[in-house]
Amino acid sequence: MLGSKRTGIKAQLLPVSDSPRSAFRSERYTQNMKSEYIEQRNGGYYVAGTRISLESVAIAYSNGDTPAKILEDYPFLEKLSRIYGALAFYLDNKSALDQHFAETLREFESRCIPLETANSELHARIERARAQIAGNRI
Repeated sequence: MLGSKRTGIKAQLLPVSDSPRSAFRSERYTQNMKSEYIEQRNGGYYVAGTRISLESVAIAYSNGDTPAKILEDYPFLEKLSRIYGALAFYLDNKSALDQHFAETLREFESRCIPLETANSELHARIERARAQIAGNRI
């Protein structure tokens, strides 16, 4: 299952680790997946010839965006055939790719440092601003 409900964040390009472990994990789930519309690099899947992740396209589609809307949101995809090709690849390999995306997200989240630890002063300023905004809404 993809989308903001699964990840708790808005659909965006998510960094993918380029560690050897990620490459192994990726190969384990997706050994025989090939497509002229998708490139596998740095442990992730991208629409061929772009820096746009397959996961971004799949999330948009899962959230109800049409291929035309996806093209509008990602103009560097340039043509609908790329989007349809990416979606066909995703749908043909949905189970393995969803597992890959979930593991990539878990790995990414495990490497994150909470803002309150990384920059406590900035965290405190943000919390004060949130409280002020909440107070203004009442």
